[in-house]
Amino acid sequence: EDLRAAFDVVVLATGLSGDRRLGIPGDDLPGIVGSGRFTRCVNDHPAAGDLPTVGRRVVLVGGGNVAMDIIRLLSKQPDEFTGSDLHPDTLGRLRSEGPRRIDVVVRSTPTDAKFDPVMMRELAHLASTEFRLADAGVLATAESSDPRSAALAHVVERESPAAPATTVVFHFGSTPVEVIGTDRAEAVKVRTGVHTTTLACDTVITAIGFESAVNDDLDLTLYRDADPGEDFLAPGLYRTGWLHSSTGALPEMRARARALAARIRRDHAGHHPARPGLVAIPYEVIDRTVDFDGWMRIDEAEVASASPGRIRQKVREVDAMLALARTVPAESVC
Repeated sequence: EDLRAAFDVVVLATGLSGDRRLGIPGDDLPGIVGSGRFTRCVNDHPAAGDLPTVGRRVVLVGGGNVAMDIIRLLSKQPDEFTGSDLHPDTLGRLRSEGPRRIDVVVRSTPTDAKFDPVMMRELAHLASTEFRLADAGVLATAESSDPRSAALAHVVERESPAAPATTVVFHFGSTPVEVIGTDRAEAVKVRTGVHTTTLACDTVITAIGFESAVNDDLDLTLYRDADPGEDFLAPGLYRTGWLHSSTGALPEMRARARALAARIRRDHAGHHPARPGLVAIPYEVIDRTVDFDGWMRIDEAEVASASPGRIRQKVREVDAMLALARTVPAESVC
């Protein structure tokens, strides 16, 4: 409400920062890590905390694009990260404790899975990774024209490395029914049709969607639960991205953002700003605000400090980012 009083247009684009829980017995055991938390740790998000220990056997629950990202992160060898922005220390820990086997549990069939075919095909570039199907019959029943099944076949039917560093096994049409363990997750019981199997693990990583985090400073439930097809919430108030819809790949989100920008221009054509803007925002908020020039200074500092084989070295602390953003270039000082 304070923002709406200060600005003519407010767009909520907060995303969803909480990992959806499995909703099965044992889903509160230590050793279960949501994909959101895991990827934030790997990418040096300031609030993510330490990278969790992964171990040699991982059960990954989910079959969307996020799951494909997790497979790549866990399976790549050090030389395959050349040109990335992962911190060398993070990468070193990830690989030293990296998995030898990843069981990917996907509730749907390949035809109905949520991954983009391009994302699946990219897995074939992992030179040291072997891909298998727990049930080869899932491809035998798929239509030859189905792009997802074709992408999956491209990955699992390619020639496997002679000595794979990681083996990825896809379990399609399978549902996790229980996480087993005493002090931490030790296995996941999975039902496939009428059969139940138990997959041993050191870690369970969930990639089944996102929701509002319990500790979010601002409760956005009202805005998330509005008409799922509507980006307009109230006069001057809009939403976009994963707050608009918790499903969808990045290209779809970019398209929605562009469409919203066009709508705002139409809605406010000929409108002259009437509200005070930044001057109405408390100093303690403005003091932690970064404008585009400040963002560019952070970006330049990260790129300049990149270690060999990396495109940048991310600044991990918020205060350090703010200090960089506030740095006044020498040529602008009179």
